[in-house]
Amino acid sequence: GSGDNFNASDVLRHAIEENTISVLYQPIFDVNTKRITSLDTIVRVHDEKGHALAPYFVTAEAHRLNMSVQLTLDVLETCVKDMTAFRQVAPELDIVDICMNGSELGASIFHERLEQLTHEQPQLRFGLQLGSHAIHVAHDEVDDEVVDLVALPNVKLGLTNVGTTYSEVAAFAHLPLDFARFDKTVVRDFRTPRAKQIMQRTLDISRDNDAFHVVFDGVETLDQVEFIRSIGGTLAEGTLLSNAMNANEFLMRLEAMGTSLPEAAPRQAE
Repeated sequence: GSGDNFNASDVLRHAIEENTISVLYQPIFDVNTKRITSLDTIVRVHDEKGHALAPYFVTAEAHRLNMSVQLTLDVLETCVKDMTAFRQVAPELDIVDICMNGSELGASIFHERLEQLTHEQPQLRFGLQLGSHAIHVAHDEVDDEVVDLVALPNVKLGLTNVGTTYSEVAAFAHLPLDFARFDKTVVRDFRTPRAKQIMQRTLDISRDNDAFHVVFDGVETLDQVEFIRSIGGTLAEGTLLSNAMNANEFLMRLEAMGTSLPEAAPRQAE
């Protein structure tokens, strides 16, 4: 109800103002090498009862509150700190993806901080993921700013929730994308001929001149993994491969098994 939404808004506003947000890390695996190639991020905010606000609400409400830039900067700083710790154990891990909603693209403070990080953290690479709202912002308002961002040596631009919005066609044609992430609802429908065809053709396009990488989100079954392999895909994330973890949990995982995928994990899931 409206009362709950009002309370949730207050919780989010306070969390951003006090920088009490936390970040969960979802490993992205190469299904052929069975190793972690990069990390996706989920912003986590809890209310006073310990309940987590839905990630989509956090992103959308931060935009409504005009606090998206501060939220993304906080996530960025958290990721830099955590990635530094992760790389002490697994130095090959150097890519982290952060979801944005578009307000950041036109904010000079965001550009300036990323440019600083280019010099301060040259070993890290940041994947900036654009959702449906951010696609419209990128098209209509800040083309030059997007070009400036991706010109930085450790910044990559990506499209998230692919398969769920009509504006993707224009985004693929217009934006300098380095990666695209298929939405879990599309991956879940991999047996549907049209969904399979869309994923296959997107992969074909991605291979043209090494245009961009494709990530399959929401992998929950071995059949999905085999499908991804069968059409030539390599990058996947989902509960079959690994749950999202906070920084301490992920660090313990790295210390126990590095970036490899345990052989027992798929069999247990099956």
